Amino acid sequence: YFITVTAQSHAGCAAECVAAGGALACIDSDSDTAAAASLLLETETYVAWFGLHQYPTDQGAEAGWKPSALRCDPGYRNWAFGQPNNRRVDEDCATVQGPSGKQRDQPCEWRFHCLCERSAEMSPDYASDYALADEAARRRA
Repeated sequence: YFITVTAQSHAGCAAECVAAGGALACIDSDSDTAAAASLLLETETYVAWFGLHQYPTDQGAEAGWKPSALRCDPGYRNWAFGQPNNRRVDEDCATVQGPSGKQRDQPCEWRFHCLCERSAEMSPDYASDYALADEAARRRA
């Protein structure tokens, strides 16, 4: 895993991770959660986007969540108490919190640092859900 220097939207983070040769991080186990939480604490970042998003977005707070990276277990979740709650209506992307590693739903346009994974590959579903193919290609150029 690595954390980006600049804070961006979830889609901006996805494009930056791809441009760096990876994808938004896949957190699909307790050991991944511990590694992410440790890195967030070590870098004093505390909150970062990772590869979990909700699409389609009209299914309520708990339905439709899926990873943005290929080969990531879509069933693993480590939600903070009361999450996901869709409190602001459009909380369709997830952050991971350090040092707990708990996950929260947040509005995708909010800006946080990005938790990327070099060995991960962006899911074509995520790219089409958020029309990221062009943005990612533009960043690589």
